[in-house]
Amino acid sequence: MDPGFQLLNALLAEMASGLQLTEYRMLEVFCRWLGKKEQAATVIIQYPEKFELRDREQDLSLLKEADGLTVESPTFQKELQKLIASIVLEDDAQLEEINGEIDGG
Repeated sequence: MDPGFQLLNALLAEMASGLQLTEYRMLEVFCRWLGKKEQAATVIIQYPEKFELRDREQDLSLLKEADGLTVESPTFQKELQKLIASIVLEDDAQLEEINGEIDGG
């Protein structure tokens, strides 16, 4: 990934985290004002942790076309499978497990 995009992703994630914290604080103040302080603890506010400019559908379409190419290389096939998994899956732990399976099998 381009270092510029990594920096942008980090900045956006930091801003989202700050906004999430501010929203929780505002909710707590609002609930106290209503006299329902305990209600604030039941609300979940969620922001994304990763921000990408990637067009996943286009990338998958391109990889599907690449899979149709006749390339007699097990390494090429493994890397292609890893790329597909990285686009489809968002859970890093699952992705790491699948990459291990691809490398091992």
